[in-house]
Amino acid sequence: MTTINFPFICDYKNEDRYRTSFFDLAIETFGIHFSPWFERGCWNEHYICYSYLDPDEKNVIANVSVNIMDVLLEGVKRKAIQIGTVMTHPAYRNRGLAASLMNKVIADYEKTVDFIFLFANSSVLHFYPKFDFKQVEETFFSVKVDGEEMVRSNYEKKVEFSDSIVPNQYIKSEASMAPVKNNSERFGTTLHRLNMDNEEDIQFLLRFCAERRPLSTSFSVQNGEHLMAFYCLSVHKNKVYVTENKDLILIFRMDPHGTCHLYDVISKEKVLFADVVRLISTKVSLYVREVVFHFTPDFADIYPDQQVRPAEDDILFFRSTTTTLPPAFRVPALARS
Repeated sequence: MTTINFPFICDYKNEDRYRTSFFDLAIETFGIHFSPWFERGCWNEHYICYSYLDPDEKNVIANVSVNIMDVLLEGVKRKAIQIGTVMTHPAYRNRGLAASLMNKVIADYEKTVDFIFLFANSSVLHFYPKFDFKQVEETFFSVKVDGEEMVRSNYEKKVEFSDSIVPNQYIKSEASMAPVKNNSERFGTTLHRLNMDNEEDIQFLLRFCAERRPLSTSFSVQNGEHLMAFYCLSVHKNKVYVTENKDLILIFRMDPHGTCHLYDVISKEKVLFADVVRLISTKVSLYVREVVFHFTPDFADIYPDQQVRPAEDDILFFRSTTTTLPPAFRVPALARS
């Protein structure tokens, strides 16, 4: 076993020198800027850094971060941690620092959580099996939509789909969606973009997410607001929308081919997919042809297509001796570290 002689520190978000050094290493390694996330108060007690310092104890030279979360797994709440921001300064690589930090994290949590998971890129797939992680294939979910027909039929006044808008194989029975229909009128007819440079909008988003209903009973993350906030302050900054009554938040983007990439549906009540597409269609200039779900969908009115295939990047690794994953699931994109 490699002997590590570098100073170890942990959970130092309130120590300016070390926190700033961690930020600098993240920029150098991944091009990730954590400072806006911290300055907005989104770094909370659920995100903990395990790091080594250089011999002078001035700079972070290696890091493994822990995200503490609850995961609703097939209707049962499980305790989990997700590992992320695994990085080592180039001058200190190949000395076993990342492996040592991984072992520290596993030793601290393996007896108190039901499972540990992480995402890796293709360049480090050999690393995580050394710690008993198994590579897992996720399911990709999608639904075809005839957005042109939806507009032509004045769909904004309807609640349910017709088979001219969504093919029959996707549509669930009337009985399955009936309990949810009463929520549809609440959402109104328009969406407004939340301003992620505005403190009031950011705090509203965080509060609303803390009270949300689970995305899915098969796989959904709880206590993951800090991760969702990171994405909303960076890559999805201009993609966060709220209904006029402020009772539904949608995070999505459209590609030039009419595919809507849906990242999150945040509500305190059950939502029909029909309402989601209706609202998105009022905000985009293209007809919606397809919706790709970047989470595990669990709507009362549709059966999405399911395809299990290897991920090109963001490859899931899972570690547990007591917990198994459902046969079809996708870890929410906005809950990945």
